[in-house]
Amino acid sequence: MPQKYFRVLPLFVVSLLVTAILLPRLVWGQATKNDESRPPNFIVLFADDLGYGDLSCYGSDTIATPEIDLMAAEGMRLTSFYASAPFCSPSRASILTGRYPLRAGVPAVLFPHENTGLPPSEITIAEQLKQAGYATLCIGKWHLGTPLPLRPHRQGFDAFYGLPHSNDSEWPPGEPFRAQFSRAPLPLMSNDAILEAPVYQETLTERYTERAIEFILRNRNRPFFLYLPHTFPHTPLYASERFRGKSQGGLYGDAVETLDWSTGRILDTLRKTGLDENTLVVFTSDNGPSPGGKNSRFGERGGGGSAGPLRGHKGQTFEGGMRVPGIFWWPGRIPAGGESGAVTSILDLFPTVCALAGQAPPENVTIDGKDLMPLLSGETGDGPNDLFCYYFGNQLQAVRSGPWKLFLQIDEFPKKRTQSLWYDLDESGKLFERHHRLWPKPELYNLEKDIGETKDVAKDHPDIVARLTQEAAAFDAALQKDKTPQTYVDGPAPPKAGEIRVEKAELKVPDAVRASYRLPYAETPDGPQFLDLYVPRAKAPHPAVVLIHGGGWVKGAREDFTTVAIRLASEGYMAATIDYRLAAEGKKTYPEALHDCKSAVRWLRAHAAEYGVDPDRVAAVGSSAGGQLAAMLGVTGNKEVFEGEGGHPDESSEVQAVCVMAGPVDLTSEEMIAYSRQSPTWFANLYLGKTFDEDRQLHRQASPIHHVDETAPPFLFIDGSEDTPGERYTEFREMLDSLKVRNELKVIEGGKHGMWKFHPWFEPTMETLIPFLDSALKAP
Repeated sequence: MPQKYFRVLPLFVVSLLVTAILLPRLVWGQATKNDESRPPNFIVLFADDLGYGDLSCYGSDTIATPEIDLMAAEGMRLTSFYASAPFCSPSRASILTGRYPLRAGVPAVLFPHENTGLPPSEITIAEQLKQAGYATLCIGKWHLGTPLPLRPHRQGFDAFYGLPHSNDSEWPPGEPFRAQFSRAPLPLMSNDAILEAPVYQETLTERYTERAIEFILRNRNRPFFLYLPHTFPHTPLYASERFRGKSQGGLYGDAVETLDWSTGRILDTLRKTGLDENTLVVFTSDNGPSPGGKNSRFGERGGGGSAGPLRGHKGQTFEGGMRVPGIFWWPGRIPAGGESGAVTSILDLFPTVCALAGQAPPENVTIDGKDLMPLLSGETGDGPNDLFCYYFGNQLQAVRSGPWKLFLQIDEFPKKRTQSLWYDLDESGKLFERHHRLWPKPELYNLEKDIGETKDVAKDHPDIVARLTQEAAAFDAALQKDKTPQTYVDGPAPPKAGEIRVEKAELKVPDAVRASYRLPYAETPDGPQFLDLYVPRAKAPHPAVVLIHGGGWVKGAREDFTTVAIRLASEGYMAATIDYRLAAEGKKTYPEALHDCKSAVRWLRAHAAEYGVDPDRVAAVGSSAGGQLAAMLGVTGNKEVFEGEGGHPDESSEVQAVCVMAGPVDLTSEEMIAYSRQSPTWFANLYLGKTFDEDRQLHRQASPIHHVDETAPPFLFIDGSEDTPGERYTEFREMLDSLKVRNELKVIEGGKHGMWKFHPWFEPTMETLIPFLDSALKAP
């Protein structure tokens, strides 16, 4: 605004303008001026299988990426930026170490059952920065080793949230087992804990983004390093409802546009906190695009991306397999609107970060990358790299110097074969040779004139062919001597190939419900306890129901309640079927089983935001022995003597409604005492570890009826007329009535024990249960 107009503005208007400028930064907890003495923050946004031509700013006319385009406009766009390999794991090793994959000990793609990965001896960016006091976090796809010693939080990261390997590892029913498959569902992990399996992939990018923003805000007053290797657009492709169908590029475009949204959210967070002028952000990809296609085993989820004008795709050392988008953003340090065709790569990130953080390179370690800041800052227009090498595994296939790219003449396969499940379990025995190819004669391309590698000019430039051949041979000889052997850790032998997986006769989960299986909700001395979640896709939060299976406290599994869980989720309830510790002969599990049930309730409240749970509306439903546990949940509330351990002690284990289906509520009744005396191996005796006559007080303590008070929630009792007559609840209900606690009894005509499992009585059971839950949990 010109000064003459500014002077005539009223003072209060000037004040409003200043407030409008400053308020966003003040609200987000950071002053506008950066502390120049503080080292910069670093954020690496690493897409998976994103092609050179998949962003608007790199030429896409079907995928809209306005946020990334703005990032490029405000920073520098590199047009000859390379991944170090045409596949996932090797590139990930390079971006974290600054070393070619072979030198870093990860020459090949890693699969879930490999006992190898990024060697612990390798020094990562995270390890370097931790020495300088940085907070470090890895969010997203790791893919550098599944065994415990090789996971991110043991490689310099304070914490990890994401997937251990690629999302295409599911073992499809009816197909032979292959090296790429995993026998376990794909997990979402927090460090070593499994949060969700199989992971719900539709919202992965959004969840990664929220975690990233949370990390930035939490560490805005200290230097931090955020490494965010995204899951997408690797296939199978997913996008949430808010992005699905929005792109002209199909589901692939939807996934990429979700990444664009994510990038915008992160950059906006930096701007609002005043961290933008002290944070270097890099956006790139681990390799070129998958070719995809309708013949992919993922169908519509198998679509591939675009390499733009480049030749080839992922899995090849043509430009399309390894040249990727490279955008560097740092307002005030990297001039806006910059563009460079200098040869650069993900190898250069490590030395660039180390130099900016004031960290000397590791001693006695060869770093292949170079510091990019002179180029990025505009100090020089020249790139720092004289020679870039295109490796596939342990074979050097091509080199680039300036505009020239030479495909080397290759007359024999590598003498030492890379050890990899991919090759070891290859039935044809030809995969290694297809990857580590022979090349009958050298081919030379001038990439500045022929970016698509269409015209071989080797005959016209024999001197360049000779020079690059010599330089390549010298570099490769030195690297082969300096390469890091693959590191193997203890672990189970890889499963044998060829086994056919038979599809189980499982209930179909309706489209309106998403299921997550085998989530560990409690750590106990007997191992983790698991639950399965069935969550409505409708708008959250949802009331929650904990379903506790029967089996006499000695058998049964969470799957026993799957039919009920799916029905409840279809009615708007978040339903969790849970395991709990079971008794066996000579091993009692009271009060451990009750502790597990309480841990499950606390876990749901601790993860309420993540799964859309309303923490103030939680019910317990149990059948048979599970009914006793559900009733105990209802009458013991947060009474410390019953809580036990298992996790999330700050959360409440109270439930707001209870349904008991043919479950015992009084282990001291005449009927139950008679059973106890008949056999030492009767279920309740096993559960409690002693008969009634051996410990009457113990049987009393485990009986819900002896803990009833006015704090009890509403109770519903369901019995079958062919199971037990409803009279066993008479005394319990009389006590509830005297305390003015709402309770109901439903006896289903002809119902057997566990009647909800049987078709004739399933609907009558649900027609009783759902209205009760609606009135107890959904009523205003």
